[in-house]
Amino acid sequence: MHASARAALAHLGPLIDEASHAGGYWREAFPAGRVRGVAAALSAMLDDLDLLHETLAALQPGGVGLVAPLLKPINRVEAEVVHALRALLQKLQAGVSADGARFSASSPAVKLFDECYAECLHAVVTLNRRRDAGLDAVPSLSNDEALTFNALVYSLKSLIGNIERASERLDELLSMNTPVDLGTVAFV
Repeated sequence: MHASARAALAHLGPLIDEASHAGGYWREAFPAGRVRGVAAALSAMLDDLDLLHETLAALQPGGVGLVAPLLKPINRVEAEVVHALRALLQKLQAGVSADGARFSASSPAVKLFDECYAECLHAVVTLNRRRDAGLDAVPSLSNDEALTFNALVYSLKSLIGNIERASERLDELLSMNTPVDLGTVAFV
């Protein structure tokens, strides 16, 4: 799936170049920069999904235990991400920018995820301090597990940011096709 999406985005570059050079005085210039902005955001989303998939596959048993409290918040964020991706697809298919709620990094699901992430980090630090003080013999996370855990969080946060950027770029592109209602323009 990722390979076909990447191939489609790679094929888009030459098409954008061709469309931007095929112009005339009788019609608007092709918005190549805006189309490239949408394509770049979609490509970045694919990179984030690849990293997310790789980090989930690389989690060791200790890392899985660390992620366990985050599973419900991750599932909520995942549901919002799927909804946001469907909204992007509908915008692309309809060719118009739809009004309504936009996916945001400040959504309740993302805030809940951030809170749980902070609690997980606090638990790891507390556990390490107790172990270092000789109070517990509980093994700590290895460096690889800690890095994998943080890569998971980074990839999820990056995906959220790139979904927001893709939606903004798409709205900018689609607004070019929306005629201006002169009745709403305030003339000076």
